[in-house]
Amino acid sequence: MDNFLFTRGNTDVFVLNLSQSLGAIQALRIGHDNSGESPSWFLEEIVVIDEQVNHAWAFTSSQWPALEREDGRIERIIEQAPNEGTFRHEMLKRWWRGLTETHLWVSVLAKPRRSRFTRVQRASCCLSVLLTAMFANAMVYE
Repeated sequence: MDNFLFTRGNTDVFVLNLSQSLGAIQALRIGHDNSGESPSWFLEEIVVIDEQVNHAWAFTSSQWPALEREDGRIERIIEQAPNEGTFRHEMLKRWWRGLTETHLWVSVLAKPRRSRFTRVQRASCCLSVLLTAMFANAMVYE
Protein backbone atom coordinates (compact mmCIF):
# COMPACT_ATOMS: atom_id res chain seq x y z
CA MET A 1 0.00 0.00 0.00
CA ASP A 2 1.37 3.41 -0.97
CA ASN A 3 1.63 6.23 1.51
CA PHE A 4 -0.28 9.22 0.09
CA LEU A 5 0.25 11.59 3.03
CA PHE A 6 2.09 14.85 2.33
CA THR A 7 2.23 14.41 -1.43
CA ARG A 8 2.37 17.30 -3.90
CA GLY A 9 -0.86 19.27 -4.22
CA ASN A 10 -2.50 17.20 -1.49
CA THR A 11 -4.68 18.36 1.39
CA ASP A 12 -4.23 16.05 4.36
CA VAL A 13 -6.96 15.74 6.99
CA PHE A 14 -6.38 14.29 10.45
CA VAL A 15 -9.09 13.62 13.03
CA LEU A 16 -8.30 13.63 16.73
CA ASN A 17 -11.08 12.58 19.11
CA LEU A 18 -10.88 14.26 22.51
CA SER A 19 -13.15 14.05 25.52
CA GLN A 20 -12.89 17.82 26.18
CA SER A 21 -12.86 20.96 24.09
CA LEU A 22 -9.47 22.27 22.91
CA GLY A 23 -9.99 25.69 24.46
CA ALA A 24 -8.47 28.82 22.93
CA ILE A 25 -5.54 28.10 20.61
CA GLN A 26 -2.97 30.87 20.10
CA ALA A 27 -0.17 28.96 18.36
CA LEU A 28 0.84 25.58 16.93
CA ARG A 29 4.15 23.76 16.87
CA ILE A 30 4.74 21.60 13.80
CA GLY A 31 7.77 19.80 12.45
CA HIS A 32 9.15 16.56 11.08
CA ASP A 33 12.16 14.31 11.57
CA ASN A 34 13.59 14.86 8.05
CA SER A 35 13.39 11.16 7.20
CA GLY A 36 12.25 9.53 4.00
CA GLU A 37 13.08 9.84 0.33
CA SER A 38 11.91 13.45 -0.08
CA PRO A 39 11.30 14.93 3.38
CA SER A 40 10.74 18.54 2.29
CA TRP A 41 7.17 19.78 2.00
CA PHE A 42 5.43 23.12 1.68
CA LEU A 43 3.06 24.03 4.49
CA GLU A 44 0.46 26.52 3.35
CA GLU A 45 -1.92 26.54 6.28
CA ILE A 46 -3.34 24.51 9.14
CA VAL A 47 -7.02 24.64 10.03
CA VAL A 48 -8.08 23.34 13.44
CA ILE A 49 -11.79 22.72 13.93
CA ASP A 50 -13.20 22.07 17.40
CA GLU A 51 -16.57 20.47 16.68
CA GLN A 52 -17.53 20.37 20.35
CA VAL A 53 -17.82 24.18 20.51
CA ASN A 54 -18.18 24.75 16.73
CA HIS A 55 -15.10 26.98 16.40
CA ALA A 56 -12.29 27.01 13.84
CA TRP A 57 -8.78 28.48 13.84
CA ALA A 58 -6.67 29.06 10.72
CA PHE A 59 -2.88 29.26 10.97
CA THR A 60 -1.16 30.44 7.80
CA SER A 61 2.45 29.37 7.32
CA SER A 62 3.34 29.51 3.59
CA GLN A 63 6.81 28.14 4.38
CA TRP A 64 8.97 25.11 3.71
CA PRO A 65 9.86 23.13 6.84
CA ALA A 66 13.01 21.82 5.16
CA LEU A 67 16.76 21.79 5.75
CA GLU A 68 17.66 22.81 2.19
CA ARG A 69 15.11 25.62 1.75
CA GLU A 70 14.60 29.09 3.19
CA ASP A 71 15.98 29.25 6.75
CA GLY A 72 16.71 25.50 7.06
CA ARG A 73 14.37 24.83 10.00
CA ILE A 74 12.26 21.65 10.10
CA GLU A 75 10.24 22.73 13.15
CA ARG A 76 8.16 25.89 13.41
CA ILE A 77 5.82 27.65 15.78
CA ILE A 78 2.92 29.21 13.88
CA GLU A 79 0.91 31.91 15.60
CA GLN A 80 -2.58 32.94 14.61
CA ALA A 81 -2.70 36.31 12.88
CA PRO A 82 -5.12 38.83 14.42
CA ASN A 83 -7.29 39.12 11.31
CA GLU A 84 -7.31 35.39 10.49
CA GLY A 85 -10.69 33.79 10.09
CA THR A 86 -12.63 36.90 9.15
CA PHE A 87 -14.81 36.61 6.07
CA ARG A 88 -13.03 39.48 4.30
CA HIS A 89 -9.58 38.03 4.98
CA GLU A 90 -10.62 34.57 3.79
CA MET A 91 -12.19 35.93 0.60
CA LEU A 92 -9.12 38.05 -0.23
CA LYS A 93 -6.82 35.11 0.40
CA ARG A 94 -8.84 32.80 -1.87
CA TRP A 95 -9.18 35.47 -4.57
CA TRP A 96 -5.42 36.15 -4.58
CA ARG A 97 -4.57 32.43 -4.62
CA GLY A 98 -6.92 31.82 -7.56
CA LEU A 99 -5.58 34.83 -9.43
CA THR A 100 -1.92 33.87 -9.04
CA GLU A 101 -2.50 30.19 -9.84
CA THR A 102 -4.86 30.47 -12.81
CA HIS A 103 -4.22 33.82 -14.51
CA LEU A 104 -1.15 33.38 -16.71
CA TRP A 105 -0.29 37.07 -17.09
CA VAL A 106 -0.62 37.91 -13.37
CA SER A 107 1.25 34.77 -12.33
CA VAL A 108 4.43 36.00 -14.06
CA LEU A 109 4.80 38.73 -11.43
CA ALA A 110 3.08 37.04 -8.49
CA LYS A 111 4.10 33.39 -8.81
CA PRO A 112 2.71 31.08 -6.11
CA ARG A 113 5.55 30.10 -3.76
CA ARG A 114 4.88 26.37 -3.90
CA SER A 115 4.76 26.20 -7.70
CA ARG A 116 7.64 24.64 -9.64
CA PHE A 117 6.48 26.43 -12.82
CA THR A 118 9.10 29.21 -12.88
CA ARG A 119 8.61 32.84 -13.85
CA VAL A 120 10.72 32.32 -16.96
CA GLN A 121 8.48 29.44 -18.03
CA ARG A 122 5.39 31.56 -17.33
CA ALA A 123 6.83 34.50 -19.31
CA SER A 124 7.66 32.14 -22.19
CA CYS A 125 4.04 30.94 -22.25
CA CYS A 126 2.81 34.56 -22.24
CA LEU A 127 5.13 35.40 -25.12
CA SER A 128 3.97 32.37 -27.14
CA VAL A 129 0.29 33.29 -26.52
CA LEU A 130 0.98 36.89 -27.60
CA LEU A 131 2.87 35.86 -30.74
CA THR A 132 0.20 33.30 -31.67
CA ALA A 133 -2.52 35.95 -31.29
CA MET A 134 -0.50 38.36 -33.43
CA PHE A 135 0.01 35.68 -36.08
CA ALA A 136 -3.71 34.80 -36.11
CA ASN A 137 -4.64 38.48 -36.39
CA ALA A 138 -2.20 38.96 -39.25
CA MET A 139 -3.73 36.01 -41.10
CA VAL A 140 -7.34 37.10 -40.54
CA TYR A 141 -6.95 40.85 -41.09
CA GLU A 142 -4.01 40.62 -43.49
